[in-house]
Order: sequence, then structure tokens, then C-alpha cells
Amino acid sequence: FLEIFFSGMAEVDVPTMLGEDHEWTERERKFMQMAIDAAKKAIAVEEVAVGCIFVDTRTDKVLAATHNETNKTRNATRHCELVAIDKVNQSLLSEHNSNNANNDGRCNEKARTHRY
Repeated sequence: FLEIFFSGMAEVDVPTMLGEDHEWTERERKFMQMAIDAAKKAIAVEEVAVGCIFVDTRTDKVLAATHNETNKTRNATRHCELVAIDKVNQSLLSEHNSNNANNDGRCNEKARTHRY
């Protein structure tokens, strides 16, 4: 139930991404524009201009909107899609922990040990 939108260029508009003959839906335009905006944020902090949006297709909720962090972290693996995966994992773990705040802690410990 996950859809990923990537933009590797910050200086283009949405119709240019797949060519003028592609018929973009309003939904696609919205999320691609968000990916382009994330790529623009990368440029502003001296990162490679790549942006990524993770969307829950059941609800159209944006789960993560990220850009590369390879220069900031000096870690070549911090591409925007890996940063997005980490953000989604953190969000799910946080939600899980808050939903189980009143238990004896066993569920929270189990969630931490299964994180990858």
C-alpha cells in the first residue's frame, strides 16, 4: 500500500518529468510537486537534488517527504529513499509505543528488537 514519488531534478516542472504526452492525474501532480520541492530543499542545504515522497495509497497520507542527506551525514547510504524508510520506521515505532504506553513494556521491547 505504498507509492513512492521521486524527483531527481529541482529545476523542472511536473509535466516535464515524464514528457508532455503523459497524462498526469491531479494526484500525481500533487505528489510529484512535493518530490520536486524536496529536491529543491536538498539544493538549499548543499545536497544532491533528489527528493522522495512515500505515500500510503489507502489514505493518500504522506508518510515521509525527504531529500538526500549524504553530504550532511558524510554517509553515502543516506539517499532520500533510505532516509524516508527510517522516518516511516520511526513514526510507526513511535505510534506503536504510544498505543501501548499502559502495558508492562514487553510489547515495546519486542518492537525495538525487531527493528531493521
